[in-house]
Amino acid sequence: MFYTRKCFHICKRLFKLPNGSSFIRKSTENRQFRTSAAVSKLYTSSENAFAHGILEQNARCHVLRGEQNIESDSKYAKVDVSRNWSNCNTADVLEHLHLIIRYCNINGLSITDERFDEFVDACTERCFEFTDNELIKSLQILSKYSQTHHSQSRNFVEIWNALDDACVQRIDQWDFDKTLYVCDHWYILHLGGINKFNVNATRKIGRKLRKIPPHQLLQMMFYINVLRSPAVHDMIDFEINLFRSIDQLSLNEISVMCIGFFKTQTKVHNPELVGKIIQRLISEIDTVQDIPLSCILKTLRYSAVIKHVDLIEKLMEAVNVQIHRLNTYSCLHLALLGTNLHICHQNLIEQVILRFVTHIKSIRIKDFERIANVIGFFDFETESKIENELCRGILTELKNRIDEITNHPKCFSLCINFLTMKGYYDEEMINVIFGQQFLLHAYSNLYLFGKELFSLDAFTKINLKDTYRGNQLSEKSRQYLGKMKTLYVPDRNRNNKISATDLILLEVKEATEKLIGHCTLTHALPHHDRADVIFVYNKITKATIDVTQNFPEIYTGVIIDRSMLIKGIDASPSDVEAINIIIGGWNHFVRHTNKLTGPLKLKLEQSKLLGLQPILIPWFEWQRLLDVERTHYIEHKIYAVLQGKSLF
Repeated sequence: MFYTRKCFHICKRLFKLPNGSSFIRKSTENRQFRTSAAVSKLYTSSENAFAHGILEQNARCHVLRGEQNIESDSKYAKVDVSRNWSNCNTADVLEHLHLIIRYCNINGLSITDERFDEFVDACTERCFEFTDNELIKSLQILSKYSQTHHSQSRNFVEIWNALDDACVQRIDQWDFDKTLYVCDHWYILHLGGINKFNVNATRKIGRKLRKIPPHQLLQMMFYINVLRSPAVHDMIDFEINLFRSIDQLSLNEISVMCIGFFKTQTKVHNPELVGKIIQRLISEIDTVQDIPLSCILKTLRYSAVIKHVDLIEKLMEAVNVQIHRLNTYSCLHLALLGTNLHICHQNLIEQVILRFVTHIKSIRIKDFERIANVIGFFDFETESKIENELCRGILTELKNRIDEITNHPKCFSLCINFLTMKGYYDEEMINVIFGQQFLLHAYSNLYLFGKELFSLDAFTKINLKDTYRGNQLSEKSRQYLGKMKTLYVPDRNRNNKISATDLILLEVKEATEKLIGHCTLTHALPHHDRADVIFVYNKITKATIDVTQNFPEIYTGVIIDRSMLIKGIDASPSDVEAINIIIGGWNHFVRHTNKLTGPLKLKLEQSKLLGLQPILIPWFEWQRLLDVERTHYIEHKIYAVLQGKSLF
């Protein structure tokens, strides 16, 4: 996406940049390659460069190791570009490709120059007659000397597309090692993600994934990573082979496999394989380098399941003493590692936060978003309050990241939303996020709006209702998000699969109904996942009041507050209580503790701000009760609320 003037002016109004700033001159230029996009790619490039280095160290891998030693002396300073190319044989064409590329490099020219058009025509025609060695040599020449920076530059695009087609024509004649060797040339040319040969090669070898040796499996996964898509028929074959051969691979080679799974958004489904990877990492934690560590951690985060909790905790304990030698990127993925399984290692995350505070100027906005997610999700707290210093620091530092916000606007809105879970916000920033120009730039259209906008909009309506006067979501947008992002209200009479938490919700609703009468299962706070059991209770008559007519239609994004529920009832407002019973599922608590996660804590706080009296039912308390005890349990909870006792 190009820099746009209007998005810049949005940020300019927010951050009050002077009209004469150098950023204005830079930002108003339309450029194809964005500065911060290039910075972001440094991480990917370093990962790929490291992974390729691992392939080079494996003597059995058929990759480029500097074997294309092409002369570079001054005899190539001149070349006859006006000759008749029609009579050239393939050796002549290859030699002149070398000469012309060298000529361009010495004289500061590019092959896109029109004087080379006739040669390019000859080259694209005759390359199909190249021998295999000549074809490979031509790729080496381009990779060694080409200064063309764009794959679609004239002449260059014709040459590499013709060579690509020539390689594809021969793919069935080549064995796996030669096929992978040619794939490596395309990677070195920075075309491995868009050319046809690598796609066809990975599909060809992919049909035999279970049978290929470890070194070919390793190379295959590397090129799958470069393609960024699972070009093979079934990624499960990678798992099967990796499980069989993992003991023959080094930890660095395992990391190459892991980054392939991660970049293709493929989970490792075999829990034994995940366990083996964790154990290998633990055994070599003292010597593992940053890049392989982060590659492995990314895959573990998405692939580990409950049975791996003990191993993940052992890994966190083992790496806890290594934080000082790791870079902030590795530290970030250590902090993220436990989020899916709700494992919060207090000392490890505190050390990571301290590293972020120390190096805050060099941290990317993407990583601000991720560490804010960790802090907000775990409602992370320390005695030193270092997490608060980081939250404040992020809000301050965002004002200096105009380029990154312009290029990664969704990261900006996600980051601000995560910070609100800890009570940190900036009303001017929120105002910018909900501006129509910013929403258009970040999300393109309504149908791509994320849940972070739904939650942030609710935050302005509930937590900032007395102070915030800026932009908010339109009614149409909120209705759409209510329809698409609010989880369905569970119903025993529907065919939908009922989760364990939904089952508790239904049981609580049924028990409450037996105890007090009127109650409704709906979303008081539709931006939070689960519905609640809601009722209005008259403290004088000791009975519930039927306020069914006051409930809005579900899935419309409407927030329910006390005034809405008691509207039109025949009772003094001071005599009634509006109560919502909230279920705390297993994913609402930090593992091994009774501590609430940030989202659930925020839901309870927002319920009170809406004038409701929340009652929390933790899943672990409910499940250990017998059926006959559950009614008394709810009765006790309701009685405590009516007596003014806080239940959270």
